[in-house]
Amino acid sequence: MIVSFRGLLLSVVVMLGCVALASAADEAPPASASAPAISYFKDVRPIFAVHCQGCHQPAKPMGEFVMTVFDALAKGGESGMPAIVPGKPDESYLIAQITPADGKAEMPKDKDPLSQEQIKTIRDWIAAGATDDTPASVSK
Repeated sequence: MIVSFRGLLLSVVVMLGCVALASAADEAPPASASAPAISYFKDVRPIFAVHCQGCHQPAKPMGEFVMTVFDALAKGGESGMPAIVPGKPDESYLIAQITPADGKAEMPKDKDPLSQEQIKTIRDWIAAGATDDTPASVSK
């Protein structure tokens, strides 16, 4: 009887383990595991530095729009429209300016449009709330 009880107990433990594994396999991975958060400092700012800040800086604020300082970037320029509306890329004037129509975008001026990947990075960053994660140790 003891051998049968041990066998039964072992079977129950194995069966419960299988149920737990199957249940865990059915769960979707957390959102943070599927896609890393987009960083303004690491992902978005470098795009602006290469393609935008040559014309949109304090010494040369084309369109009265400065993109080298986060607060000015969020505010916008002479259009009077907010360049960035956190959480709402479709309401952000910046997205309208960098998104090509018929292969041409308003910005960057007289240059090739940003790549689809770069536009997606900026769009996704705005959709996620457009936060400034510039480290405090970096001069803003």
